[in-house]
Amino acid sequence: MLSAVALAACSKSPTSPTPVATPAPAPLPASPASPALTFATTTVSFSSDPDHYVGRGKSLTLTPQEATFDVQMSPNQGQLWVEARVKNSTPLSFWMFKVMTPNFGATRIVPGTFETGRDPLSPAWFFDFGGDARGCTATAHLVIHSFELVPGTSTLRSFRASFEKHHCDGRSPSMRGEIAILDPWK
Repeated sequence: MLSAVALAACSKSPTSPTPVATPAPAPLPASPASPALTFATTTVSFSSDPDHYVGRGKSLTLTPQEATFDVQMSPNQGQLWVEARVKNSTPLSFWMFKVMTPNFGATRIVPGTFETGRDPLSPAWFFDFGGDARGCTATAHLVIHSFELVPGTSTLRSFRASFEKHHCDGRSPSMRGEIAILDPWK
């Protein structure tokens, strides 16, 4: 190949540009593991900007020590819903999130990076995160690191994700967080 480039360069006039072989770009270094990949127990955590409607400037981490978890999945594995109820809280405090594939969960959840839409019926992925009686129509940058079912069933074994740029109703304040739902999650 290199001799063909050299031969072509010699047969051109002195005023023609000479083709130059460009080397393939070097591979990018591997990125460090996301915090969602390192949890050893079920964990839902987030932090938010002070003016974020749902987060209100809070940082919170919930594990089975602080909360009970209710996990539900649609039969086709296109929707995952998790509620974390804070133990011994008065009034009752709970946080929830929902992940849904495009077109109201028409296909199975898969690992990947997704820009989520504000409408669960849209052709975009949908991610909803709310709690303490606050929710909003939001967009987010969602990374699903893993999604694993118990073999031969539609029962969730593990789900690991992280999110950022969670913006309520098109506003600029943001929320970010990590999620690890690991069996047993109760």
